[in-house]
Amino acid sequence: MIESEKTISNMRSAVTALLEILDAEQLLQLCHPFDTKNENERQRWYYTPNVQSALSLSNLNPIQQQAALRLLATGLSSEGFSTATTIMGFENVLDMLEGWTEHSIVERKIRGRDPNRYYIRIFGDPNRDQQWSWSFNGHHLLVQFTIIDGKYLSNTPTFFGANPAKVQLVGSNYVRPLAAEEDIARKLLNELDEEQVKLAVISPIAPYDIIQTNNPVVQENIVLPQPGYKMMGQNETEEVIANFRQRIENLGLQDEHLERLKYSSIQPKGISVSQLDFTQRKLLSQLLNQYINRMPEEIAKFEKEKITSNFDSIYFAWAGELEINQPHYYRIQGKRLLVEYDNTQNGSNHIHSVWRDPEGDYAQDLLGMHYNTQH
Repeated sequence: MIESEKTISNMRSAVTALLEILDAEQLLQLCHPFDTKNENERQRWYYTPNVQSALSLSNLNPIQQQAALRLLATGLSSEGFSTATTIMGFENVLDMLEGWTEHSIVERKIRGRDPNRYYIRIFGDPNRDQQWSWSFNGHHLLVQFTIIDGKYLSNTPTFFGANPAKVQLVGSNYVRPLAAEEDIARKLLNELDEEQVKLAVISPIAPYDIIQTNNPVVQENIVLPQPGYKMMGQNETEEVIANFRQRIENLGLQDEHLERLKYSSIQPKGISVSQLDFTQRKLLSQLLNQYINRMPEEIAKFEKEKITSNFDSIYFAWAGELEINQPHYYRIQGKRLLVEYDNTQNGSNHIHSVWRDPEGDYAQDLLGMHYNTQH
């Protein structure tokens, strides 16, 4: 659990400021009770550009949008907020690259790639309830918090993606929102000797997505979904199934690769920290800090202390090609820790990355303790 009264106070103030400037219809889209009946909805999230039953930025005026972004900023560091809003802005670039028509629904006036199609939801009343939560979610971005007993919080899962992952500007300059998440991992990989590489690389073929996809909680012994699998909240259309099959065929994934990529908390795959030297350990710490430093200062400090105290439990696993611009994936796994990163789509120019707590996503551990204490 994370005790973070300052951060929670900032969030409460931002939520209150947003609520005060919304009309009745907007409030109905935004606000829901925090109870067991709404638990599935509270844990529903996407990193695909789905239409959600929530309050969209596109349904807000500029001042209301600013208030919503102010709420988002309370859940991130300044650097994290800059990264998040850059990811959102990339929807315009992606729209251009896809010819302005991909995924658009003209009859419903829904733009397929839309930097305003990000959704806010609030469960509970932050000024009255001890248990409440909020989320900011859309294509390639999830920031969400669950507050328990008014002073403890959970901030997982947190998802950052980028499509394209690399955008060329005029001249030789590029924008890469998640550059270091790849570059530091490659530095670590390049520091490994031949025997260490054999331990770290768990599959020569990368998965076509993060293993846990958008599961509400981390699932044990899970294998990457096959054609016909229905991602949470996604319609199982012929197009979706065909897309699964095409990705698998393009990468050359076989059953043996999927088995090697299977997630297990009991038997983590890859190379353990105990098998790394000082330089390699330092690079792994730097890589973890790329994810932690997206968070507000109070939360980042707690996460760094947690990582330090459990550092020897961590494993690093790589899958796919070792060369740049080729499909690749990595996983960092430890006590109360799971990081997944995948870059295989669109010519290896499309990143998914997620930070999770296998025991505490959506405050499942805090809520269980709370209910046991209260009842």
